[in-house]
Amino acid sequence: MHFITQRLKKYFENAFWLIFEKGFTLAVGMVVGIYVARYLQPESFGLLNYAISFVSIFSAFSALGLEQIIVRELAKGTGRRDDLLGTGFILKLAGSVVLIVLMMVILVFMDHNAFTNTLVLIIAAAEIFKGFEVINYFFQSQVQSKYVIQIQLLINLLLSFTKLGLVFIHAPLIWFAVIIVIGSILNAIGFIYAYRKREGTPWSWSFQKPLAFELLRESWPLALYGIALHIQARIDQVMLGKMLNNYEV
Repeated sequence: MHFITQRLKKYFENAFWLIFEKGFTLAVGMVVGIYVARYLQPESFGLLNYAISFVSIFSAFSALGLEQIIVRELAKGTGRRDDLLGTGFILKLAGSVVLIVLMMVILVFMDHNAFTNTLVLIIAAAEIFKGFEVINYFFQSQVQSKYVIQIQLLINLLLSFTKLGLVFIHAPLIWFAVIIVIGSILNAIGFIYAYRKREGTPWSWSFQKPLAFELLRESWPLALYGIALHIQARIDQVMLGKMLNNYEV
């Protein structure tokens, strides 16, 4: 009975932190977003969102639908933790490289000006550091998401104040794209810190080619679903940007 109570407490605590993080991020993002939108005005704010939407359409290539598969395998506790984390990290890193190369090729055929292309590539650079999200997958599998969520809340608060600071000093638009990359870097550092503090060093991870094929074989339907979902969610903003203007976006 005591064991069941402890398990229920663990699951309840984990769910609480997940819900709290979503609510906090939504509330802070809404408040900060209002100030950023009012400062940038429709034209610049539309251009920023166009660049974010353009990258988001291709971001499923860096995710590869691996999250659910890796979390499931880690939860089994088969002793393959380092192999799963190392292989997942390399696959996500490779996916990010494919994303950036694919976008660079597509940008050649898009009728963008140089500044728009720069914004898109800066925001796309943030995907490179998302390979460390495999650490988040590990804590999810152990029902210990609070360890990374606490760090993410702190980073989110820091980035929110930074955005308000950019508004206060009347920073140019490009810095609001750079802050997205900085946020991705800080999240990666936070993930590494949480893992080193409780589990060990990422240097013990290893890449296993057979495991990579196994993960990709299982995750490709989820990857296709992710691509379709991202296109459905963002294509309207990209179409508005191409057919009308950034103000309409």
